[in-house]
Amino acid sequence: MYFFIAVVLATVAYFIFKKKSSRNPEQMLDEHFSIWLRAYSNAQQVDKEQLAYAYMRSVINAGEKFQLLSRADSIELKALPLHEAREAVDGWIEVALPHIQRIVSSEYVSKSPAWLIGTLMLAGVIDLDPERGIRKLLTKIS
Repeated sequence: MYFFIAVVLATVAYFIFKKKSSRNPEQMLDEHFSIWLRAYSNAQQVDKEQLAYAYMRSVINAGEKFQLLSRADSIELKALPLHEAREAVDGWIEVALPHIQRIVSSEYVSKSPAWLIGTLMLAGVIDLDPERGIRKLLTKIS
């Protein structure tokens, strides 16, 4: 009897933990960038690809809204397969994030919504001078 109760309690605890730890990728976009980045860095391959895909789609939508991308470019980028979206987001983090941290404080980056930092990274990677692209977008946003 005690064994059965222990198994039931363990199963319930597992599902509660699993539900809390597996957020919808779209919900993560409004989290602080530091929270999103931690979840992205710690995710398994499949989850990482889903996070990157949702992130990329949100950033592309914002990029189109802020006139960083044309509608045609937006459609083309949204058509990327999951693994290429992950590679693109990894590239954005590697190339553009250090520029953003140099322009604004690291604290600003960690406390800002993930979608906003992604949009700044997009501005940085599509301009030949990443810092110029980021500064132009910051001016538009302000």
